[in-house]
Amino acid sequence: MAERQQDAVEHTFATHEVNKAGIYMVLLYVNGLRTPIIVDDWIPCIDGKPCFACSEDENEIWCLLLEKAWAKLFGSYRRMEGGDPAFAASHLSGSPAWSVQTGPIRAAKKYDDFGSMLLFAEDRNYSIVCSGLNADDDGEGAEEGSEKMIEEEKDDKKKGADFGASFSVIGFYEFRSGKRERIKLVKIRNPWGTKLWDGEWSEHSPLWTPERRNECGATDMEGEKISIMPLQNFMDKFEVVSIWVDQDPDKYHHSNIIYDFDLTGFSMTQDFTFNLERDVVSEDVFCITASQQGDRLRRFRLERGKFEPVSITIQLLKDDKKVDEKTSNDFVNFLEVDNEDLKAGQYTIRIRVQQWNVSAYKDDKHKKICVDVYCE
Repeated sequence: MAERQQDAVEHTFATHEVNKAGIYMVLLYVNGLRTPIIVDDWIPCIDGKPCFACSEDENEIWCLLLEKAWAKLFGSYRRMEGGDPAFAASHLSGSPAWSVQTGPIRAAKKYDDFGSMLLFAEDRNYSIVCSGLNADDDGEGAEEGSEKMIEEEKDDKKKGADFGASFSVIGFYEFRSGKRERIKLVKIRNPWGTKLWDGEWSEHSPLWTPERRNECGATDMEGEKISIMPLQNFMDKFEVVSIWVDQDPDKYHHSNIIYDFDLTGFSMTQDFTFNLERDVVSEDVFCITASQQGDRLRRFRLERGKFEPVSITIQLLKDDKKVDEKTSNDFVNFLEVDNEDLKAGQYTIRIRVQQWNVSAYKDDKHKKICVDVYCE
């Protein structure tokens, strides 16, 4: 987020100056709502150095404070390890975020479609993060892969890249190299500043020409800890790509509704009606998210057993006819409306939930759904 949306970091903090009390307010979107998190400046250290996140500039403390606020939500630093970057992104920015599994795309050999998706996100200055075999939902380890995949990962680590971590995607380039097929390259920044990819199109690859290096910003790969690799290799090595839109209020209309599903005599389906003031064409972005309420990050993760979300279905209707639909068993259901054109007029968002797990919800505040409409 800091890589592409520099103002977003400043907006995450209510406290912008160092103070003698050492108390700071961080603003995160918990369950879809902007929530103040208070932290102090006591940071875990070993031999005088921070144990976890830190900046190359010793005078910067924002990343330490932001990480501490995130750890406070989870209950400890240990509990926040791993996880889906899109889950973190939605809490940092309040903007729609989603993750794409590269496995099914590789199996279908739809590399061009995946490249088009990255180009779409790149053109709109979306934040993009890729993560490897450890990108699971609970920070409890990766799913088991094939022996071949494990051996490939070991070989990759020998070449200089730790694919179990998360990396920022900061560029996507497409060009034709001589008579060869079109080349598609992904530019990655390693936030830890160590271990770079050394396969094709890496720093010392003979494939580079001075002109192509300038075009792809490959002249600073060592000093800025940058890696560039072919799209197919990128998809082979990273299991998950997470994308979230920016927060520019001049580009997007963002609104949310909180609905309280009461346990006594409530309907499992709720409709919300809104007016679309202008046409939304295929080049625009129109997203709907439904976030489940509840202090799940802190309270429920400390309990024994896993706290399960209820299944939510989002439907978008016009004149009682379905435009698009998505069902999810995640805490946040994200629907990016896939439609040629959305004409101006009245629409209905229909939220349908399965039966609530009464034993998991301790009081009424945990039966709320936050519905966001996000339109470019």
